[in-house]
Order: sequence, then C-alpha cells, then structure tokens
Amino acid sequence: MWKQSKQYAAAFRLLAVIGGCLLVSPLQAQTPELPRYGADRHLGASSCASAQCHGAVRNYEDSHIWRNEYRVWSREDPHSKAYSVLKTKASRKMAAYLGLKNAHEAKVCLDCHTDYVPKERRGRKFRISDGVGCEACHGGAERWIKSHTEKNATHAANIEKGLFPSEAPPSRALLCQSCHYGDKNRFATHAIMAAGHPRLSFELDTFTLTQVHYDIDKDYRERKSFPGNVPTWAAGIARNALQNLEVIDNLLFAKPGIFPEIALFDCHACHHAMDDRRMSRRVTTAGLPPGAIRLNDSALVMLYVISLHVSPAQSDACLSDIHALHRATQSGRKAVLAASAKLATRISAIQKDISRFDYSPANIAALRKTLFKLGGKGEFRDYSGAEQATMAVDLLTFALKQEDKYQRQLDRLYKVLEKESDYSPPEFARAMRDFGVAAGG
Repeated sequence: MWKQSKQYAAAFRLLAVIGGCLLVSPLQAQTPELPRYGADRHLGASSCASAQCHGAVRNYEDSHIWRNEYRVWSREDPHSKAYSVLKTKASRKMAAYLGLKNAHEAKVCLDCHTDYVPKERRGRKFRISDGVGCEACHGGAERWIKSHTEKNATHAANIEKGLFPSEAPPSRALLCQSCHYGDKNRFATHAIMAAGHPRLSFELDTFTLTQVHYDIDKDYRERKSFPGNVPTWAAGIARNALQNLEVIDNLLFAKPGIFPEIALFDCHACHHAMDDRRMSRRVTTAGLPPGAIRLNDSALVMLYVISLHVSPAQSDACLSDIHALHRATQSGRKAVLAASAKLATRISAIQKDISRFDYSPANIAALRKTLFKLGGKGEFRDYSGAEQATMAVDLLTFALKQEDKYQRQLDRLYKVLEKESDYSPPEFARAMRDFGVAAGG
C-alpha cells in the first residue's frame, strides 16, 4: 500500500531522530483561521470516540471513513502522546534548565504539545492530557459535531460550521507548520533547543503520508479532491517559505540584548567541528561570503528549485531576493523587513504558478534531475538543505513509481543524513551525483 512505502518510512525515521494539477478552490485561496485561534469550543477527543462515530474497533470498508480513527490516533499517532512527553525525565531536565516549574504546566510547552485553547473554549470532556487531539487539527467541533454525521451533510457545509479545511495543502501546511516549524506566537527558540529540544524539521507531504488516518480513494476525491503528492509537496514548501518570513519579521530582532533569535539561523553553520571546512566557499543559494552566519533557508532554497520549473520567469528574481534577505541580516531590522516583504511578494506569485503547473511524469522527472544537478554540485552543503533535498528526491521518485528500482540510492542518501554530527557534505554530493547517473541524469 502506498502509505507503507519503504522510503517514506525511512523519511519518518529520519524526522523522528531529528525531532496531477493543483486545483485551487476558494477554500484554498483563503488563509483560514487556525483551530487554536477560532471562536468555537473544543469538546475534547473523547467526543469523537463513540463506536457510531470514530471509535469503532475496526475499519469499516463500506463507509466513506474508517470509523476507527480515534483508536488509530490514540494507539498509533504520536500526536496523542505529545502531552505525556512533557512528563518524561528529559522534559523535566529541560524545564529545569529553562527555569520552569515543570514542562507539563508551562504554556511555552503546552502551546504545541496540546490543544491549548483558552479555558472558556474548553468543553465538558476536554482534557489537556489528550495531547494534540482531533480538534487541534480539525477545529473546535461545537457547531459541526452533530451535523457532520447527517446523511446529507457536505464537506463544504461542515467547513462553514468551523471544520478546518485540512485537505487543502496550503491550509494544511499553515496548520502543521504552526507547531512543526512555529509561528509568531509559538516558536522553539534557541534557548529551548539549547535546553535539549530537538531541532525542528518539516515537509508537508512526508509528514502527511507517515501519519495518515484515511484513504485517498474515489470517495475522498469526490468529496474533498486530492491534488497529488507532488503538488502537495510544492504547496507545502511555498507555505513554509512564507511562514519562515513571518517568523523572521516578528521574532528575529524581538529579544532584548545584542543577539538576534539564533534559532532562525542555520544550526550547522556553527555546530560543526572546527576542522570541518564546509562553509569555506560561497554557496550559490546562500549569497554570503565565508564566515557569515546565514538564516536557515532550506525552504527558500527548495522553493527556488521548484520555481526553476513551475515559474521560470520568476526563478532568477527569487534567488536574487533570497540573497538580498541574507545580506539584510548583516544590516539590521529595517533592511530585513524590506527584503522579507519583497521576497514574500515573489513567493506569492510563485504560489499561483505552483497551482497551475502540469505535474506530468516528464516534469516531475525534470524537477528531480535539477535536484541531482544542484546536489551533485554541492549546493546542499548544510544539513537542513540536504535533508529537504533528500525528502524531495524521495517523493519525486515515489511519484514516478520508481521507489523499488532506486531503493539502494535512496537508502544511501538517508544513510548520509543518519547522524547530524557525522554529516559529510562531499559524501552527500557524491550520493546525489551517483543517483543522478543511475537515473539517467
């Protein structure tokens, strides 16, 4: 089954260690309000647990949903364990380092490890200990919990009543990245990571496939539509890039003192052995001289790669705008805000081209070929960039139905990334070059 693909399992293991044409409907074109900030009450995960709803003991094949989603979530989905993680020995140590009484009561931790809505928006069955429950992603169920099971209920009607449109890649990316990357209201700062929190990394399609609790079948496509894995990936990268800029605008210079928020920079620009000369030459996609500490631009770089194919008229300007943002960090907040605004406008234009692009096998193969070319030249020298490039190659290979044919090459890429402290940029470049040769370019 597609959701059990070997390489996607490898992608999930990696992420666990480190922490068709896209049709744009009106729902996708809007930026919906995240469930956390909406007005609807959250009734609690157990409100979805009845056998007639999502708590059945098995998957009902004659139903348009599994009907056992609650059981899958509670037993298999890491989101259900997000709160309990805050009570582990490691979390207690982190809390102590940060000067917190404990992690399981600290807002800074509960913000992402639970469905942390205000108390006045919590229903009778709501429990913080549920972790990241159903409504954290699907929206407060106050208005739709009864009507969404009615015989003639439509998906559009449910969304009108507060169901979050998570089937739309831009909306889902906004939702997932608000925790898995962060937003202006909640973010894993350098202090939090220094206390022991894993580095955050995210790619929409990979995360979706490794934590799915539904089948994308004919019924799903009729009710909600599905653009395809590659368009989902591209839309997610664009949304991640915009969210990256939003956080930079709001948090880069928000701290008192002389240092900016260091977590927004590339971790591995500093965290590598002194005899490792991986930063000794200018890299095309950074635009900075040796010695300069650059922003974590992995999503921006991947967006540039995508733009070479979906929006070639914008690609050169996109790269120029990325360079300008990097240079602006050497000047100050005013320069950063100006460069960020210009790049955000560019990304918005590329988003439209992403939605119109023909994701044919030939175009998907061409995208992968570009990744091989840039990767073989050493353009993904930093770990986070190589990580995104690997997940992209994995996805594109999967989309081309070549995962079995190139399993050895995929395994080699993941092997290079297996341990951050041992990451070798030259070895990654060789693996990309060799994969490109094996795949005919």
